[in-house]
Amino acid sequence: MGTEENYNASFVGFVSEGNVPYEHLREMLDWNKILRRPVMTPDELRAYQEKYLSAR
Repeated sequence: MGTEENYNASFVGFVSEGNVPYEHLREMLDWNKILRRPVMTPDELRAYQEKYLSAR
């Protein structure tokens, strides 16, 4: 077991097979909900989600 100075950060991601359920991601990636404080207005959040959660 190492100390904080020896920590090597890692990212583990997931890629689903088939179509991604983007409608389910919208609620999970609501920054106001994640940070538990107002970060974006409803219009800003909608624009953000349209830009980054569109099917590609």
